[in-house]
Amino acid sequence: MRANFYSLLSTFLLFAPPGCAVAMPAPVVIRDVTVVNVERGIVEPGKDVVIQGDKIASVEKSSQATPRGAQIIDGSGKYLIPGLWDMHTHTASDTISRESILPVFIAHGVTGIRIMLGDCPEPCARYDAPISTIRQWQADILANRQVGPRLSAASFTVGASAPDQEEHDPWRPATAEEARSFVAMEAGRGVDMIKVHNLVPRPVYFALAEAAREHQLDLVGHVPRSITASEAARAGQKSIEHLFGILEECAGQSPAIRDRLRQQLNGDTAYSALKEMARRYDSSQCRKLFKTFVEQGTWHVPTLVLYRHERVHSWPANPDNRYIAAPLLEEWKDWQAWELAFFGESPDSAWLQAALARVTDEMQAAGVGILAGTDANWWGIYPGSSLHEELALLADAGLSPAEALRAATLNPAAYFGRSSELGTVEAGKYADLVLLEANPLESITNTRHIHTVLFNGEIYGSSAIGQLLSEAERFASRTKQQPEI
Repeated sequence: MRANFYSLLSTFLLFAPPGCAVAMPAPVVIRDVTVVNVERGIVEPGKDVVIQGDKIASVEKSSQATPRGAQIIDGSGKYLIPGLWDMHTHTASDTISRESILPVFIAHGVTGIRIMLGDCPEPCARYDAPISTIRQWQADILANRQVGPRLSAASFTVGASAPDQEEHDPWRPATAEEARSFVAMEAGRGVDMIKVHNLVPRPVYFALAEAAREHQLDLVGHVPRSITASEAARAGQKSIEHLFGILEECAGQSPAIRDRLRQQLNGDTAYSALKEMARRYDSSQCRKLFKTFVEQGTWHVPTLVLYRHERVHSWPANPDNRYIAAPLLEEWKDWQAWELAFFGESPDSAWLQAALARVTDEMQAAGVGILAGTDANWWGIYPGSSLHEELALLADAGLSPAEALRAATLNPAAYFGRSSELGTVEAGKYADLVLLEANPLESITNTRHIHTVLFNGEIYGSSAIGQLLSEAERFASRTKQQPEI
């Protein structure tokens, strides 16, 4: 067991209430609302949802009887869903995250996020924050000093760059022994999971997996090029991001062809190899892989929004840029240049989007656990609003609106082992709720039409939501004159 201050604080604060817009000292009744039962995929009209403090006290047939002194929210004609989770996000520096990123998530009904780079060697790079800072965000959220969602934070990313074999760096393990030391260090610093990337050497990966189990930390992230997706699942990797490793293992025909294509992913022909993998995609071959995922309990975060490479041309004109700090927008341009080295200036990516949509639909049909995530704050992917885009893309891929909605509500609760506390609108659960103007089971795009966000003892009506967005916009505007922020 990890018995240090930060890990205990993490367990408590991951599900702690945030800073408030309107406090709820008295009971709150959402009257005559239609509750969206995400588990059954049905709507339940004519309900009164009574909230006491940060919990749902009851969900009953609507009546005129109300608790004494209760505040009434008119839910007639509206639809109540659980708070949404974005299961793959990034943040930025302390100031930028506090002033814009965290509040903007709340404004879009995103009441929980996984931060996929949640630690860094200090002094950190300009747009990173160490785990100690993230834990301070959580403490301030708990004390009503900060608006923001529930947070779960990963380690420093292992394998984002090749380790130096000649110079020992505790943050960039190059051997199995160094991998075990890295996990022990990060466990002591209080992260919630160990994040792996593309360039993790094979012995390092399996040492990370073993050490993570010993320290009761989840292993999450990419499928490194040194292993296959099925090996990652059998090693206990809890979530695989971006559908990495799927196309190459489902490329069909002989193992020799698949091995050749995987080898090409390491060189200058990576783009053409990926395209050939998509062309050779074999559903029967992939069913074996999906069975492994189901048996091993491996979750997948497709981040389909990441593969919309038309954002190369569209993101500079996106109106959501007004919420992004000017220095961070400049950084996005550098990140974009790095990615275009792989995809090209005018990427023909329709084939990739179609292939990965098919993979997602077939995984859902096979019973593989799907989680909604976006890679928010990677270039051209906006905190909060991108999750609604991801839900629409999941539906376009073939998921029903109910299945897409589960990927951001019920499934994250199951992933965290918190189904008794989160993920549905039921008595006894946390009152992390989003009141919508239209039925999301008719069209998942209706999650965009937010009337009110309720988050563990707080109410964000339309005026409070507007204020959060206005303050984020004003902050972003100030950074044009103060680029050092």
